Amino acid sequence: MRRAGLWAVTMAMWLGEMARGYERGASTMGRRQAVRASAAGRGGLMRLRGGDTALEDLPLVIDTFDDKQLQDMHMAGLMDNVWEKSVQETMSRGGGHTQYETLVDAEGLFDGFPSDWRRWRLKETHIGFLVPRDLQYSRSLHNDFKNNEMAVVSRNDGSKRFCMVVACDDDGALRNGEEVGKSYVLKLENDDKTRMGITRVERAENIGKIDAKTQEEEHVLDDMCRTEASIALKNMGNDALNMTQLAIAKYSKALLYIEDLVDEPTGANRSTAQIEFVKININLAFAYLKGQKFELCVGACERALKVDPNNTKALYRAGVAYRSLQKLDEAKHFFLVMFGLERIRSELRWCS
Repeated sequence: MRRAGLWAVTMAMWLGEMARGYERGASTMGRRQAVRASAAGRGGLMRLRGGDTALEDLPLVIDTFDDKQLQDMHMAGLMDNVWEKSVQETMSRGGGHTQYETLVDAEGLFDGFPSDWRRWRLKETHIGFLVPRDLQYSRSLHNDFKNNEMAVVSRNDGSKRFCMVVACDDDGALRNGEEVGKSYVLKLENDDKTRMGITRVERAENIGKIDAKTQEEEHVLDDMCRTEASIALKNMGNDALNMTQLAIAKYSKALLYIEDLVDEPTGANRSTAQIEFVKININLAFAYLKGQKFELCVGACERALKVDPNNTKALYRAGVAYRSLQKLDEAKHFFLVMFGLERIRSELRWCS
């Protein structure tokens, strides 16, 4: 009788745990379905940005991950520390600077952007990139282009950007007594989803031809190109966040392109370079926190706060870094400033 009573109590506890687990699973599933329904309402895409996300200005994410892909992503995150440890061990053995130099990519061999923006050189990775003002090219209906040749084309917004000639679409001819040049298929943007990318057909007279010597020369990027390059490097850092060292290298290089374009703000209006400077420093601070480099995190936050003194993410991450350094008075200061902002107070009212 006593055993039967014990068995009944055990079964009741087990069934209760199952019920609570089912409720938790149903709640999680409901949230996931709500997120996917919201994403579907935006054409299957959702932008991760704003106060609830770790990084500023993350790229679009397609919400079609199955359980296996999610598991692989988590495993990649767990392997992050193992990968960094192997890099550090290689560097400590003596011939190890090559791996870290590969991460920094000072010459721009992989990402197309050298650390010194005065030594920029055209590469295939620059499809869709803004054309520097000093780069020379010519337009003529008599120009011939080879496959995979880099060229210049005007975009719908009026900007001049690099493209790649994919194939000849039409050999041209005399039409109604007028000579018509060849037409070519141009790749305007690289696209990971399709092999061709984003393409358009243009006549030869509308395509800028860059001679071979100009392609081999180094160019000094103008301010607009430098800002666009910093955005490209920032996005590379966002994509590489599972490898903290690589993300830090990309964010740090992005700052080199615009740090001298950023002045103290003179009002609410900020230039594009200032906005990107703040975003890059905030993302860099997050990477430093992830890598437990707390003093460097504070430095990145302070740079962002000089341009945007009320930036909540910079204030919060500086507070977290100071708390991790056991500097509690400094941490308290940043947290109090953050919670003193009207926007944060209004959000907290909804939580009460």
